Amino acid sequence: MANVCSQVNQDIHRIHIKANTGSHLIPYFSPLKQLRDIARSMAEVVEKKGDQLPLREVPGVTGISYFGAFIDRLHYFWFDGPDKYLADRMSKYNSTVFRTNMPPTPPGFAGDPRVVILLDSKSFRTLFDNSLVEKSNVLGGQYMVSTEFTGGFRVLAYLDTAEDQHTRLKSYVQRLFMLNAHRWLPEIRRAVEETWDKLQSQLPEAKANGAFGSCIFNFLSRTLFRRDPLEPGPASVGEEGASLCLKWVAPQLAPGVNIGLPHPLEELVFHTFPWPYCTVKRVYQKLYAFFKTYGGQALEIAENEFGITKEEAIHNLIFLFGLNAVAGCSVFLPALIKHIADQGIELHKRLAEEVRNAIKEKGDLNFEAINAMPLLKSVVYEALRIQPPVPRQYARARKDLIIESHEARFLVKKGELMCGYQPFAMKDPKLFDRPTEFLPDRFIGEEGEKLIGRVWWSNGPETEEPTPHNKQCPGKDIVVLTGRLVVAVLFSKFDTLAVKAPSESKAMPWHLIPIVPAILEHSSITV
Repeated sequence: MANVCSQVNQDIHRIHIKANTGSHLIPYFSPLKQLRDIARSMAEVVEKKGDQLPLREVPGVTGISYFGAFIDRLHYFWFDGPDKYLADRMSKYNSTVFRTNMPPTPPGFAGDPRVVILLDSKSFRTLFDNSLVEKSNVLGGQYMVSTEFTGGFRVLAYLDTAEDQHTRLKSYVQRLFMLNAHRWLPEIRRAVEETWDKLQSQLPEAKANGAFGSCIFNFLSRTLFRRDPLEPGPASVGEEGASLCLKWVAPQLAPGVNIGLPHPLEELVFHTFPWPYCTVKRVYQKLYAFFKTYGGQALEIAENEFGITKEEAIHNLIFLFGLNAVAGCSVFLPALIKHIADQGIELHKRLAEEVRNAIKEKGDLNFEAINAMPLLKSVVYEALRIQPPVPRQYARARKDLIIESHEARFLVKKGELMCGYQPFAMKDPKLFDRPTEFLPDRFIGEEGEKLIGRVWWSNGPETEEPTPHNKQCPGKDIVVLTGRLVVAVLFSKFDTLAVKAPSESKAMPWHLIPIVPAILEHSSITV
């Protein structure tokens, strides 16, 4: 590293901004076509090693312009959509590393909207090295939501790994998961079966939109609190648990995502100024009452074993349930079902045969049966790869550092904000063959298993484990298990499914709350 820094000091004065005529990037006319063209061209690049890579200045936006940031925001949400917005600039600057404005932007949102974008797999991995980057208050980029939304506390997601409270809170969450590990499978299975039964009972027109969020909320409550949220009680939330979570999460995430309203209305209401906490105060008070009343042993563990006050534990658990679990799975699970549906009848037949044979051989839908379904496992990981539930990951440079793409090196100064965009990084042809295609068998077999480590949806490689000293999602294994059970229960009951989804919008690569109407039949499911 010392040699690299020495070379940088010598080279930095010789940097000239010029066109990179050897770039692999070319123009395109649609997001999907552009991704394919870029992937095809990137595959032809012969990667250089270490200090053989040329040192470039990070191209792109150099100064703060409120008007420029506003126009960029309109392109990001309205005129282009995130994929085309980033891909156009990638082509313009002949680089997968560049500086641009990212929402939310001034004047309604204070701070510097410029970020260093990382779009290839090599530069993206910088975000996992906590010796190089820090992640304090950057969950949503340069804008941090008011702590009023979380009881006045900076919850775990906003803490850096160097902070003692991060270690304490992450250890606490992992302890809760470990203590209740024996309840994971039966409670997830119970919640998933209830969800499919409920949808089936709503024939001929069943809406799957909120069903998966309720599935996750009910599972977590029964597992961690030993409390069924559907049971009556002084602070019971009934069937509203997931919807309360999503109402509370919406104004926090809305400034940085497209939620599907008409563009002029959405820009004015959600993207211009932050929503104040008072708009969801009553919603949050209901959630707070439920967690305080029924948290029981989970809150005692926080106080007695980790020195975390019950008050702080409550607000962290609400965030865990609401944003990490309910909101995340409300994106991931409908997307998983849609990708499976789009693959057609042949995949459905294979999944149904694999699921039913495994259940028959193992005697039940247990861990042994789940582990005997390699196709199902591969499909779930492929869905997480091609459409990660959280597309953007942010971090600040902890010190002056060198970032390497496949074609060049870049100096990023201490304190600069970086943004890795997963939908591009995990479609890098240096990681995967035919990267823009959904391949159900991608992760099957010895070679396929090796590729699982290249799936990073959880803020880290899938083959690594979350620890108190990294930012990897502590519930990543639960998310994957839930996805596998959702598909397993589906094909234990039905033979095939088809998709009926709203027309795609160029400004909506993903929804905060996906609108996915469903029609279920004994032999088919329409989501």
